Amino acid sequence: MDWCCKFLGLPAFFLSTYSEPRSHGQGILQCSASEAIFYSMIWAREDAVRQLRPRFPSKKDDPVNGKTRADLLNMLVAYCNNECHCCVERAAMMGCIRIRKLKADKKGVVRSTTLLNTIEEDMAKGLIPFFHCAIIGSTGVTSYDDLMEVGPVCQKYHIWLHVDAAYAGSAFCCPELAYLKQGYEYVWSTNINTNKWMMCNFEASLHWVRYRTKALAAFAGPKWESTTYQYPNNVPPDLKHYGVASSRRLRAYKLYCVIRNYGVEGIRRYIRNHVSLARLFEAYVERDPRFELCGGSFRFGLVTFRLKGYNSLTQKLNDAINASHKIHMVPSHFHDKVVIRFALCAEYANERDVDDAWNAIDHHATEILHEAQEEFKNDRAMRDTFVQQRKHDTYFDYFPHPDHAEKLAEAQHVAKNLAKSLAEDALIKDADNTAVDGSWGNGDPDAFASYDKKLRDNPEMVRFNFDEDYLHTDDPQLYKVASMLHLAMLQSTVANSPESKKSKSRHSTDV
Repeated sequence: MDWCCKFLGLPAFFLSTYSEPRSHGQGILQCSASEAIFYSMIWAREDAVRQLRPRFPSKKDDPVNGKTRADLLNMLVAYCNNECHCCVERAAMMGCIRIRKLKADKKGVVRSTTLLNTIEEDMAKGLIPFFHCAIIGSTGVTSYDDLMEVGPVCQKYHIWLHVDAAYAGSAFCCPELAYLKQGYEYVWSTNINTNKWMMCNFEASLHWVRYRTKALAAFAGPKWESTTYQYPNNVPPDLKHYGVASSRRLRAYKLYCVIRNYGVEGIRRYIRNHVSLARLFEAYVERDPRFELCGGSFRFGLVTFRLKGYNSLTQKLNDAINASHKIHMVPSHFHDKVVIRFALCAEYANERDVDDAWNAIDHHATEILHEAQEEFKNDRAMRDTFVQQRKHDTYFDYFPHPDHAEKLAEAQHVAKNLAKSLAEDALIKDADNTAVDGSWGNGDPDAFASYDKKLRDNPEMVRFNFDEDYLHTDDPQLYKVASMLHLAMLQSTVANSPESKKSKSRHSTDV
């Protein structure tokens, strides 16, 4: 960890006492950036609670005005760039911490005025800001915060400033990129993933804390451990007090092998190659008017771009590229826009690889834009038709035809009669399913005539309510009556059908 701190050019206060006896810092190899951010947030939370306790005594000391630990935690608020990885929100959720995502500008940077205004707003509500997570190389678009802006604000309000440099932090080893570290003197903790851009296999996340005592106090062991033997000057450090796990994997050996195999200059060549290739790809995007660049002013080894226009075009382009199985790219979102991330990862990547990737992107973009133009033509034709129909309907409403009223009334009358007929026929058919079972009439051939005469003589027996769609009757043999009506309707329909008439005419002719 001290080797990495030195060749990355980080401040000396992150070194352990083994390398710098005057330092109060410590470096720890964590599993991932998510774990490092979570631990930093917990360290900051516990430090804030200790700082607040003198101002707010406990319930035991002051039963009336005292505050419990839960009350103090409820007063704390943390901040982060809205371009931060979701692990920051996850860490706040697991730590029971209120967090606010600060809106970044068009380059993905949180300005000092944004942070300052948010702090003053929360303090007016009685909240206490205690933690801010800045980024150097965001996951989505590799944007980075200006630590020279947010650092003094955090220092003024005694806010723990953590820098998530999981991806771009590896570039600190290049002297020409040293300006990215400006403002690190305000940082209290930071993390860099060597498995992202330093050719180390997962998992090996570098994690530094400026004051190791604040980290140790958060995960202090039971009291009996204080009586055991303590190493002088914290050398070597007892790493089980810097996290949850008491045992640790041998992550340092992987990182040791990478550093000894490639050396500092080999790692620098690897990073510089990716930066130069990213600039080449960026030039391709800039000279093509169909595309636009998104994100920060410096691309590192990742370029984010999109097709101009609707988000659906960029999404279709990304899907088509991945479906070709020639190259693979992951989409992201930046200010409500879908963007595509072109990431350089291969150790031996060269300009030919970039050219091949751009040719594939250009080919799929041409096809997608051609399809979009055809769809736009069809949509425009349908829109023109719709506009013309809308104008016609509007004109017809304001200037109706003289015969319109009569035709409308006639149509409504026909529709009403049809609805009545359908409703009555449906109800009769439903009743017929249960009534026509061969039991009624006892086989009497005059049964139909007797029921028909009964209905004609007593029309009030069966009354159909068309509005409420049900029958009123006092006759217990309702369904049989309804079935007889159904049979009568069928007989009338068959008798008046064209086929029946032809049969009758043919029969008369034969006679």
